[in-house]
Amino acid sequence: MRGLVALVERFAERGPGADWPEHALFGRMTGRDWGVFVHKHFDYHLRQFGA
Repeated sequence: MRGLVALVERFAERGPGADWPEHALFGRMTGRDWGVFVHKHFDYHLRQFGA
């Protein structure tokens, strides 16, 4: 679990203005796009497992 928390913190520290890599499926995305995508993805899985 600590590894996941560390990755989420690292992700958040980059901020929306950083240079973000291209997504394998969605292509170029802004920092805001990445934030929304990750938020929705985490929300989906947390709900899936009842967290």
